[in-house]
Amino acid sequence: MILHYLPTYVGITETELLLGAASPVSLRQYCSLVNPAVKRLGSTIIGKWGVQMLIRKDVALNGAPVKLPAILNGRACFQDVWMTSANAAPELHRLGVVYGISGQTNIETVEFWAEITKIIKSGPPQWSITGDANVSLSSAEITASQHIETHASRSYRKFLTLCQGLDAWELHPDRSLKSWTYQKGGIRTIIDRSAASTLPGLFEVGVVDAREEGKYKYPKILNTDHRPILTTILLPGLVDTSQSALPENARPRIIFTDDTLKTGRYTTMCKEEFHKAAAVADWPSDQINDDATFSETYRRFSEIMIPACEKVFDLAAKVRTEKKPITFSHKTEKLGKDGANLSRMIGAAQQGTLGEMMHSGRHTWTWALYYEALDLPHEGLMEQMVQLRKLKGKLSYAAKKAEIHARAAERRIKDLQAILAGQSASKVLGHEESTCLQPRVLQDPDDPTKILTSKEDIHNATRRAFNARFTHDPIPRAQEDKFWMKSKKSQEFRAGSLKDPMIWPPTEGVSLADIDGFLDRGNNRPSPGPDGWEKWPIKYLPEEMLEILRLLVDYITRTNYFGDGLNDLLFLTLWKNKGTMINLNYFRGIGLGNLLHQMAVTVFTTTFKKYCWRRGFLPPTQGAANAGLQGRDLTSYIAQIDAWAHANETTLYWIKRDQMKGYDRVIPEAFDDACEFFGLPDSVRDFVRASKRGLKAYAVTAFGVDLEAIIMEMIMRQGGPFSPNEFTLVFAMASHWVHEEMEERDPVYIQTSNGRNKCPHGEIDQKKIRVHMPEQMDDSCNIRSSLAMMAESTKLFEDFGRTYGSQTDFADASKTEIGILGKDPGPLPDKIDVVTEYGTFAVPVSRRAPVFLRTPINNPEERMKECLKIVESAFLPRLHGSMPMPLALLLTEVERRLITRIEARLALQPIKPADAAILDTKIVQRIKAYYGWTFSPIAEFLNLKLKHQGLELPSIQDRNAAVAVRGLVRDLNHHIPHLREMAEISFAQWRCRKSGCLDPLHPSQRTQNKILRNTIPSHWEIAQQCLPEGIVLVDTEQVSVRNGQVALRHLLARSESQMTVNEHTNTQQAISFLEEVGIAWLADLGKWQGDVLVLHQQIPWPHELRPTMRRYESFIQWITSIGHISSCTDDVRFTYSLEDQGLRLRSEIDDIIIQSPHRARESDTDWASDGSMIKGKDYSSVTAAAIGTRSVTAKLPNPLANSLHGEVAGLILALADFQTVTSEVSNAVTHTDYLNAIGKLKGSLSYPFPGVHYYRLYRELEDAQAQQSALTLQHVKSHTAVLTLPERMNDECDKLAKAAHGDPLVAIMPEPVHLLPRGKQEQKPTSNGE
Repeated sequence: MILHYLPTYVGITETELLLGAASPVSLRQYCSLVNPAVKRLGSTIIGKWGVQMLIRKDVALNGAPVKLPAILNGRACFQDVWMTSANAAPELHRLGVVYGISGQTNIETVEFWAEITKIIKSGPPQWSITGDANVSLSSAEITASQHIETHASRSYRKFLTLCQGLDAWELHPDRSLKSWTYQKGGIRTIIDRSAASTLPGLFEVGVVDAREEGKYKYPKILNTDHRPILTTILLPGLVDTSQSALPENARPRIIFTDDTLKTGRYTTMCKEEFHKAAAVADWPSDQINDDATFSETYRRFSEIMIPACEKVFDLAAKVRTEKKPITFSHKTEKLGKDGANLSRMIGAAQQGTLGEMMHSGRHTWTWALYYEALDLPHEGLMEQMVQLRKLKGKLSYAAKKAEIHARAAERRIKDLQAILAGQSASKVLGHEESTCLQPRVLQDPDDPTKILTSKEDIHNATRRAFNARFTHDPIPRAQEDKFWMKSKKSQEFRAGSLKDPMIWPPTEGVSLADIDGFLDRGNNRPSPGPDGWEKWPIKYLPEEMLEILRLLVDYITRTNYFGDGLNDLLFLTLWKNKGTMINLNYFRGIGLGNLLHQMAVTVFTTTFKKYCWRRGFLPPTQGAANAGLQGRDLTSYIAQIDAWAHANETTLYWIKRDQMKGYDRVIPEAFDDACEFFGLPDSVRDFVRASKRGLKAYAVTAFGVDLEAIIMEMIMRQGGPFSPNEFTLVFAMASHWVHEEMEERDPVYIQTSNGRNKCPHGEIDQKKIRVHMPEQMDDSCNIRSSLAMMAESTKLFEDFGRTYGSQTDFADASKTEIGILGKDPGPLPDKIDVVTEYGTFAVPVSRRAPVFLRTPINNPEERMKECLKIVESAFLPRLHGSMPMPLALLLTEVERRLITRIEARLALQPIKPADAAILDTKIVQRIKAYYGWTFSPIAEFLNLKLKHQGLELPSIQDRNAAVAVRGLVRDLNHHIPHLREMAEISFAQWRCRKSGCLDPLHPSQRTQNKILRNTIPSHWEIAQQCLPEGIVLVDTEQVSVRNGQVALRHLLARSESQMTVNEHTNTQQAISFLEEVGIAWLADLGKWQGDVLVLHQQIPWPHELRPTMRRYESFIQWITSIGHISSCTDDVRFTYSLEDQGLRLRSEIDDIIIQSPHRARESDTDWASDGSMIKGKDYSSVTAAAIGTRSVTAKLPNPLANSLHGEVAGLILALADFQTVTSEVSNAVTHTDYLNAIGKLKGSLSYPFPGVHYYRLYRELEDAQAQQSALTLQHVKSHTAVLTLPERMNDECDKLAKAAHGDPLVAIMPEPVHLLPRGKQEQKPTSNGE
């Protein structure tokens, strides 16, 4: 109800809630002021009385709420606000909510209204109050036989007299008990009142009910005996300009569409206008050579594209202010007209002219009503007509009500169907968020007590506030004092850049592929900038205009020309959804730039990122700009370091530093120094400076666009295409410099325990990596081995940051603190002083688990508490505020409001499987409470699919297991070498220290209850517990076993379960003796011939140890038992090198080709491929087919395969068949209806891979296509009229692939294991096939 009317303020009385005992009404659009209930001894309710006032956030508050005496505890609430004026200065207005308790003594009643009088008279002259006054003033307000004047009514009238106020109900003498606000014991009264000072010019009050057309019906507040009232006040000389609105001159957006008819008309219209313009003046043909030509081309281009968009596509409709009249059926309308006509007949009868009316011939309808009235069993024609009018009125009301309800039900069904189809649910769920963007009243940034309402004042205040926000005074530092510029790392980077410089601008210029890449990436429909260009219509421009667009972008990149307002921005102020909506401190700005500017900068950014990645400019743990690096990678990295410290009983210290917000704090010289530090050419620096030079931001307020710009000259703009890369490159200098400075003083290295103990089990134990600082934009986590070194490294970072305008937020302990990783070091100081050149800062020291990116590291219990809070506090709305949603819609809302929020947190830190099950149960309990079910459903049943009689309720257990396993696989296969090596060290620690040198992910090890004691990252341990029985993760790169680079101790540990204690002890002692003479690895004893171990002719054995022959014999017996390579690994396939695996795979594919039958060919240069899938109840059958010289078919054995895998496998078979004749054919083509593969291999499109198996096939296809460059792929439409050769070949392939499903002799497509990532995922079907 509140969200429907959005009143200025709301009074809620008799809440009976103690402060903190329960949650009062909370709405984002309103500030909440609460006078909590009073606790009464012996009372059965939570509290007594209690009031709450909600004030809309776009209303200017004047200080804190008014202080109240003790007698008003729980009974009143007052707040002064500014009422805005169009012609005069804003004036204060005191708002109040009161609750006059009934049944009080005379003294209490008098004292209550006396205190209210004092509060009103002590404030501004204008005031208004509302609430349950428990006062009736006349007999018209009560159904009792006689109204009795009480102490409450006399005190209330005295209050109005002393405060010069008027009561809203008394201004309506025609009020009746139809407007009752309170009902009890059959007596209806008006006791909920509103009053205000005598200044109002219009005062209107009424009960909110269905008699007001177009408003919702609220006959009574739920669980109370009251009805709500709505009061409207219009103050003379003052206008309600506090309502937020869109800018007055806002330009409507072009509505997105993929309608081929409209896009085709648009393309045709642009092409025609382009050629018309070419007849007047030529367009540039090769390239643009001067600024004047660029400006003219840019203008003409816009004059063609924008009008064409507005003519062809729909524009966003303006908000409708008028109400659409409600129409009814003819039958229903006739009932209403009959009632009106009967009133005319009754009036005529009273005047004695009824007979004249009936015989005049003009009112023929009178006879039908006359005879209908005569049929009623009443005496006298007058009484019969009166009764007939009543009957017509009731029938008309009932018919209208039935039609309105039927239409509402029909509309509701359509809305629900649209929501379930994926559309927005806001129509039926109501407005939960404020749609107010631009306030018409603001506080002066320099004087918060001053309220601004005029257009000029709002523009000036907005401009001054953001100019001050973008103005910073960094502490200057001489160039010779920038020690990082002289570091060894900088010299290395500069030397490398001389040998491998970045080429900018590109020598080949900007291509159409660069333009396509920009259009295909990112948001498809960003808000347009000052030029008015929309992004999505550009895709449908004709080729001639796309070429002109390419020339425009190319000219910018060649000449650094950003004139013609290309650097201009529309600066839209946006409320942060906290604080009041009139304080600019709670606003942020969104800059809407020109699309052409973004295109040019994006082309530069793409080139820049590729070069930085190739040269390794960014540290491996620097987020944001590192391609593919996610936030969960950094939290996993810290978790692995914490687990390593626990495993090695080492103490490390971490400091979480959060820089003060805003890229704009970084001065322009910072990127200049970064270019020098990394040896980037001057052309890079010049382009970046040109893209920010003369930048003007025009603020958009409720009064339109401010024509005077906000100064943003050379500002590093947050949200700009290049800003994240610029920011990270600047602070990469600090990371490299501090890393170098601390190399001798405090290097923190990570190595397995076996490696540290000089007892390596494998090659990974000999690796040692140095810890880098995880960074995600302005958040970082520096890790050191002592508090002294922590203070020293923090000093270096702070000195660097303040040189370029950035600084750490030391004032907030939640943003900057020091903690420990690993072993507890004992007593710790409460704080550490960081002494910098700019002052001394105290940093608190904590023992709690580290928190980075709002993620508790290795602390699933804390994450569980966060998720549980989400489940318990999430709001599940009702249709139009009161009706429960259908179950299908509720499940979609549960997914949106609970599951997605929880899953985002689980991706960074999963929770234990048992806790995930608890969350599922809690969600089911929320659904049960929502509908009021008496039974308790079981979550596991509701999670089942519909075909299994479930509801497909999203399962937290499944989502948690999925993110945990995916996270583990990602860590072990990370594309950044440093992070992958860190994961390999952690995994080797887990395998050889906690799992007896056996793979901890092997099914036989998952059931082993080993005590890990924080020595393994918690999310890895959770992933192990969540792995289903049919899923196996295997190390696919075990070539070290075949090369003999595996320790004898490692192999002995794997065999321990198969040996007696004495045998194991003797063998272990024998290996110790051998290690003393330099024999520690399997390669020292022999080598593999095939899969059999061949020992050297004689095992060297110390002569003096000959008496201990039992140890020697135990060792010989053991080494003989592992003589086959299968004893040393879980999967022999992966002990071959990648090259050998590739050769074996190609050999198997060649065998399929050779065994396939030859076919008659229509063309020697055409091949074709296709895939097919038949989905069964338990299993799916996927086949692939290719035709060329032969008709080749194969079946994919993996149960995870789908039709897309079959398409890719078919392409591989076609490439393999082509290889048999490659020396005889040139310009060959493979026809496929799989468009994704063509886009992928051409490199113009990017598609997600739905699974690891799919990913492997793609890599195999890319590798095969790279070797057969003479064979190109060409798309052909499937299932068309078979006319052309490509269509006939595609049809033949389709039939072959479908026929292969039932062929028991069809060849089996081999798994492309030679290009697997390090972690292979396989699935073995369970007994029921699920």
